[in-house]
This record gives sequence, C-alpha cells and structure tokens, in this order.
Amino acid sequence: MVNRDSCSETKSILDIEGYSQVGMVVGIKMDKCGKNRIRLIVELTNKQNICSPCIPEAVAKQSMKVLELYSKIIKLV
Repeated sequence: MVNRDSCSETKSILDIEGYSQVGMVVGIKMDKCGKNRIRLIVELTNKQNICSPCIPEAVAKQSMKVLELYSKIIKLV
C-alpha cells in the first residue's frame, strides 16, 4: 500500500485529473486524514507518487469516479 510519506509532492485535484486525462495515472489509493476527510494518493507512469490535499470524503469519492472514467476512456483510445 502506498502511504503519504512516499508522495513526492502535493497537487490539486484538477492537476491529478489532468494527469489522468493524458493517461499518466497507474493507481489510486485513498488515505483518511481526519474526520470525513480523504487524501488521494496517485501513482504515475513514471513511478512517482503524488498526493491531493485533504478534501471532504464526498469530493474524494466523486473525484475517484472521474479518475476511473478517464482511465477507462484512455484504455479505449
């Protein structure tokens, strides 16, 4: 499992979604970082791990759906 200590940098959710749009996301994990707050930990194709800031759980779950959708679209192209 990827932990937040292995993150090379913190990026916004929009930046992470951008990485996903161009097919650079290999894996996504969720890490609790407070009451009803989640941090997304994303592994990129260059083996680098980046983290999102702590965001509300509902936003994190919606963002996960978007990232998964982009990943599926990239596989079809």
